[in-house]
Amino acid sequence: ITTLTATALKSLSGTTVADSGGGSTLAAAITLIVIGAPLWWHYWAIIQRARATDPRPELQSVTRRVYILVLFGITAVIAVINLIIIVFMVFEDILEGTFGSQTLSSAAIPLALLLAAGVLTWYHFAVFREDRADLAAVDEDEPVTPQESAVPLVPRDLLEQALATL
Repeated sequence: ITTLTATALKSLSGTTVADSGGGSTLAAAITLIVIGAPLWWHYWAIIQRARATDPRPELQSVTRRVYILVLFGITAVIAVINLIIIVFMVFEDILEGTFGSQTLSSAAIPLALLLAAGVLTWYHFAVFREDRADLAAVDEDEPVTPQESAVPLVPRDLLEQALATL
């Protein structure tokens, strides 16, 4: 999606995007979307069905929480770096007096990455907020009783052997 967005931004600036290199890049981007989107949707639908069937385990899943937090961290880094790059490019072109369509063309990839990071963050933040609200509702409906469990530091048979030798 980032590649398609960057290509669209470059075409808005008047840059030729239908050359031999651009064509293969577009074909690769479309192929990745055609393959990746159904694959992602398949697994996301399985996760969402599990969440709808029995929400507590999925909402408390460490994997789900780590995925969302890591995604937020990665998109934040991508957004900050690309925002710095865009600001640098704009100021450089303004100071050199070359600000124009070439600036949009050269900043197309950082802009596309910034937009993709923003969309990913927005969607997953909505999922995160919904998860938090649903987890609070599930916790109110089903009070959790604390369970105590003993975890031995030494296996029982080794402990018995050591006590027998004393």
